[in-house]
Amino acid sequence: MIDKEKEIVQALRCCAEGECKDCAMHEDMQRCQENLLDKAAEAIERLTAHSIKPSAQRIAIMEYMLTHNNHPTVDVIYNDLVGSMPTLSKTTIYSTLKLLAEHGAITALTIDKNAARFDGDTGDHSHFQCRRCGKITDIIND
Repeated sequence: MIDKEKEIVQALRCCAEGECKDCAMHEDMQRCQENLLDKAAEAIERLTAHSIKPSAQRIAIMEYMLTHNNHPTVDVIYNDLVGSMPTLSKTTIYSTLKLLAEHGAITALTIDKNAARFDGDTGDHSHFQCRRCGKITDIIND
């Protein structure tokens, strides 16, 4: 999770616990809550549309895939989510990504010989991997 998202989650917890009287993010709280709810709702919708039963971990991983266009590996997802979900394991992430790919909710990429990568964008596009830096870029098919 990026720093801004961590701040929002912390502020949401603060407000949920009734401790936000002077919270620096209080004025943006409603917008932040709506944004987080929209992301979670979109993740749940994608899961159910692909006949996958939503769970807290599946929702978090699907939400990550919908909001990060970095074609992540299991390690990247783990490092970004473990701070907010301490019980999350790499095995759970891998098995969830495999399930999501099998059901067509995400795409498993075979472009990187060193690591399995995944893409939350299931629309019609191709991928290009830079030979120098390894970055994977989407190429829209016309």
